[in-house]
Amino acid sequence: RLEVQRFQFDHVFSARTTQKELYNHTVMPIIEGVFNGLNCTILAYGQTGSGKTYTMMGEASNEGIVPRLSQSLFKRIGDQ
Repeated sequence: RLEVQRFQFDHVFSARTTQKELYNHTVMPIIEGVFNGLNCTILAYGQTGSGKTYTMMGEASNEGIVPRLSQSLFKRIGDQ
């Protein structure tokens, strides 16, 4: 008999969640942490074919986390 395991999630997103909504909810607070001296990691984990690469990279017309993060970091550095 298998032991029951419980998992805790900070948030679960709908399949209809946009790249921008995901970025604003998950990454924007992390950027603040980086500029306050924290070491931060953004990790996409999941089953093969579940959309990790799409979430991280997106496409030309719908950028994912990495291009949005790069733009945000360089803008923030330029603003300082």
